Amino acid sequence: MTSSASSASTFDRVQLNNSTDDALLVSGAANVHITNRILSTNKEDGLHIAAGASGNVVVANCLFWGNGWPSQGSALWVEANAINLVNTIVTANRGGLDCSVSCSNSHNIVWGNLTDYV
Repeated sequence: MTSSASSASTFDRVQLNNSTDDALLVSGAANVHITNRILSTNKEDGLHIAAGASGNVVVANCLFWGNGWPSQGSALWVEANAINLVNTIVTANRGGLDCSVSCSNSHNIVWGNLTDYV
């Protein structure tokens, strides 16, 4: 699933499982709010914020589990823009948080990944 709009996008209470690529790719100038979601067992990244993305990205009350197997993916791969990660569990992924830019964390559990912080 890709969010590349120039307006706000909200993804709430949806499971994204078993994708052969990134479960959710954010690009463009969208303000994206991802809440109350399960992103699990995706071959690449659970959430990928692509280079060149701008806008406000908020991830709250989510579970990232089992992403990035057997490839080199992570639960969250943040190449551009900052992300605000709140009340989220990141566990049993190949990579936990892979942040090239600021990843603001508040009240999260990040543990049990092959590498917690890439």
